[in-house]
Amino acid sequence: MKGRKPQKLVIVFSTLLFSVILCGAILGVLVYSNPSHYSDDIIKKYASKIKTPKSIDAVIGMDGFSLKTDSRDNDAVVSYTSDNPDVVKVDENGVLHIEGKGSAVITAFTNGDLFHGPAYSKTTVNVSELSAPKITRSKPGVRNTEIGWEKVKHADGYYINEYDSSDKLIDTVKVSAKDDYAEFSDKPIGNTYSYEVIAFTEVGGKEFKGKPSEKVTETARDALIGQARNDEHKKTRGGSAGDQTGKEVAISGWSHGSSWNHWSYVARFKDPEKARIAADAMEAACNNNHIGYDQSNRTSLYNVAKATNWDIENITTNCECSCSPLVSVCINAAGVSVPAGWWTANKSMKAAMQATGEFEFYTDSSYTASTKNLKRGDILVTTGRHAGMVL
Repeated sequence: MKGRKPQKLVIVFSTLLFSVILCGAILGVLVYSNPSHYSDDIIKKYASKIKTPKSIDAVIGMDGFSLKTDSRDNDAVVSYTSDNPDVVKVDENGVLHIEGKGSAVITAFTNGDLFHGPAYSKTTVNVSELSAPKITRSKPGVRNTEIGWEKVKHADGYYINEYDSSDKLIDTVKVSAKDDYAEFSDKPIGNTYSYEVIAFTEVGGKEFKGKPSEKVTETARDALIGQARNDEHKKTRGGSAGDQTGKEVAISGWSHGSSWNHWSYVARFKDPEKARIAADAMEAACNNNHIGYDQSNRTSLYNVAKATNWDIENITTNCECSCSPLVSVCINAAGVSVPAGWWTANKSMKAAMQATGEFEFYTDSSYTASTKNLKRGDILVTTGRHAGMVL
């Protein structure tokens, strides 16, 4: 009789093990059938492991992106439901389809395994409209206007609308999500236009537009020139550091045919973004009265600007330049390295620009004797006499 005890123990142990498995399976079925009735502690103790993001921000027009599910059970079967399909629908693969504005809770279920019941995880999806872009740049150029904006999250692209003075839509430019800049050219001088930017998303060939930006208004104008001309005594040497009159380094109108502005050639950046940065640097120099004119100390602006990482607007040290070193500083500010001490009187200035591979050169009279073809950031040079930049 004593020999039967181990057998009895095996039977008892097997019965207990079967009971535990059966209870776990029953609990798992109950949890799976209605998991919201059970506490988090019960779920953590008996359920499989599943994890989804707590929340997702989306916009109207987004579609076809999957809910990322992290489950410990490689063979787990996951199913999904949405508590608000008018806002977000979810298919059997966890792919979300945005239907409207609002919020929806997506629940992901797993089928569990032999020892653990199913589990669930919830994700709140908040759906809004694309936000209105913020215009960061609105600047008239030569018979044109430049518009820049901050990129909008989730945007697939942008529309930039142009309106005439009567608020009639006259032109629209469409750009991709990677762009944050557009240019409207060939505008009659003196005409006024307004502009707005609208972000959009695209799903299955259908576009969903967000809110428009605030409108900005600009008036087309002729070319201006940023340049260094002479010191406070209208001489080339001997003046005090800095701009004593506000006219030593300044913006003036374009005038072909004068003794200074009979241009020999125009150098144009191949990269429009570098042209914009250089022109902004020139404009900042012309508006900073710490920067003056003196050929005897013509590279001091270059040295100060380089030490401040080409932050021309915030230079606070009185310094000097002449016409060609001023242009050099603006080119360097755009990320193109050229020397400080070049001169217009020989070929060093043009040769240095050619060596960078960053410029195209024009000598036709439609560039040198007219503003018709000029663009903001173009470099104007009269060999042996003067240099400036188009603004």
